[in-house]
Amino acid sequence: MASISKAASDSETLPNISGTANRRSSNQAPSMDDVNTNPSSPYFIPPSDVVLVSQPLIGPENYLNWSRAVFLSLSGRNKFGFLDGSISTPDLSHPLYNAWHKANTTILSWMVNSLSKDLATSVMYIHTARELWIDMCDRFS
Repeated sequence: MASISKAASDSETLPNISGTANRRSSNQAPSMDDVNTNPSSPYFIPPSDVVLVSQPLIGPENYLNWSRAVFLSLSGRNKFGFLDGSISTPDLSHPLYNAWHKANTTILSWMVNSLSKDLATSVMYIHTARELWIDMCDRFS
């Protein structure tokens, strides 16, 4: 994916918001209205999005099924990039930081709520959805 702003560092990958590239120069970030209301944006969170998976992760015995269900659910919502690192954390001063933070927090909440109570308690202070994904992978795969 292309970086949406030359201000973003080369090591950071921020997604291009569909439909905005034709209206903006390459060094302009999309407006916050675009990233928050455009369903093509990975930062867009519809108000009805609440259920991630139907079976909570309890341990190694259901990790493969849980991870596949998370992959399918988030891929279908254009959000898996938050887990695989293709949507990285922008700098605090970047115009997309607030939209990224809102989407990451929502995804992290979905994921914590898809874990057994014991697992959820053990990861309650993880800060990003990617960190949680890596933690579960390291523990159970």
